[in-house]
Amino acid sequence: MHMLSINTGSTVWALLFKEKEKADVAEASALAFLRMQHLTQQTADNRVLTIEDDFGQRAHLVAGGMHGVMAEDCDLTQEAAIQRHLLLQQTNVKAQTRVRNDPVLKAASLGAGYQFNPVANGRQ
Repeated sequence: MHMLSINTGSTVWALLFKEKEKADVAEASALAFLRMQHLTQQTADNRVLTIEDDFGQRAHLVAGGMHGVMAEDCDLTQEAAIQRHLLLQQTNVKAQTRVRNDPVLKAASLGAGYQFNPVANGRQ
């Protein structure tokens, strides 16, 4: 599965494609349109690019209305999300170990039951 996200300023439209080749064609069309829109914006306000995905979505983009395009392989995006989650969990375990071994916290009896949350900047 491949996704092409198109930023129109106030909205991001996400179009899904089953095959990489079809996503690549849509990306190339969007990039060509994005590159030329600044040259034709004054005279081609009616210029429209249409991209249709594999799931019935059809995006119609007017010249000057597109701010950016992102193409992604959803399998790799999923793996990246898993890796980020693992990293956060590993960070939490390391932080908890440091809290348990911190001499100041032990001396103040805060080590027992205190749960350090590195994502919340130390707040419980």
